[in-house]
Amino acid sequence: MNHRCCRRRPVDLEARMRLSRRRFTVRMTNVSRGGAYLAFPHPPCDIAVDSIVELTVSLPGSPRQPLPAIHALVIHGNADGIGVMFTDEHSPVVEQLCAHAAEHRRATRQPDTTRETARR
Repeated sequence: MNHRCCRRRPVDLEARMRLSRRRFTVRMTNVSRGGAYLAFPHPPCDIAVDSIVELTVSLPGSPRQPLPAIHALVIHGNADGIGVMFTDEHSPVVEQLCAHAAEHRRATRQPDTTRETARR
């Protein structure tokens, strides 16, 4: 059963993730207003569910200036990556990520990966 309240849209964005003093480079492979999936090129050690991470993302085509950092709660994880929930789904950064994902979907004609559910 799908518990998501927002549509996930495929993306392929490099992101920097910080967890305490540890830093990782990850790929954001899908995003919604509620959160994102972050894939690891190399499995990290242990990232516990309920950890708060800080994410910094640069959108392609923009000057190499990254978007302001956003915070997210780790919801689930496996050897390939983690699913996170944004702590502020109304953040302007989340809005920009979702707008980029929608444009990416239109440009590549990729379908959404889940359907919106009526959880609100």
